[in-house]
Amino acid sequence: MAILSKIAPGLLGVVLLVQRRFREAALAAGFGALLLALALFFFGTDPAWHFVAFALPRLSSGEAFPFMDTPSGIATNMSPFGVPFKLRVLGVETGDPWPLGRVVARVYTVGLVLLAIIAARRSGDRRDQAIRWLALLTPRLCRAPSPRATRPSASLGDDPARRRGA
Repeated sequence: MAILSKIAPGLLGVVLLVQRRFREAALAAGFGALLLALALFFFGTDPAWHFVAFALPRLSSGEAFPFMDTPSGIATNMSPFGVPFKLRVLGVETGDPWPLGRVVARVYTVGLVLLAIIAARRSGDRRDQAIRWLALLTPRLCRAPSPRATRPSASLGDDPARRRGA
C-alpha cells in the first residue's frame, strides 16, 4: 500500500500547478515539508540520509527489486518495468531487461504526467473532475514494480496471502 502513495502526490502537484491553484499547491508542499521536518525531528537524519544515499538509487536502478528476475516475479509483476522481463520469457530478445525496464518505466511516468496535464486542463463539474482523477490514478497503480502493489485488490486492502494465513 505504501508504494501506491508515492506517485499520487506528484500527480496532484502537476494538476494543481496546471490549474494555477498555487495556494493549494503551496499548502500541499508545506504539509509535505512539515511531515519531513517532523520525521527528521523524531527519527533524526540517518533514515532520510540512508533513503537518499542507499534506497533511492537502488529503487531507481531496479536493484531493490530482485524478485523481478524470478519466474514468479516475472509472472505476477504488472508494472511497466516488468515488460522487458516478460518479453524475454516470451522469446523476444531485448538484451538486458534491467536497463530497458528503467527506460520503459520512465516513459510510462512521462505519459502519466502528460495525462495529468491533459486532465487538469479539462473543465467540468465536480463529478467529471472526480471521474478524471480516478481515471488518472488507476494506471498509476501499475507504476511501481511490486506484485502486491499492482494488483487492484491490493490497492483496496485485500491481500490474498493474508487470507490464506501466509
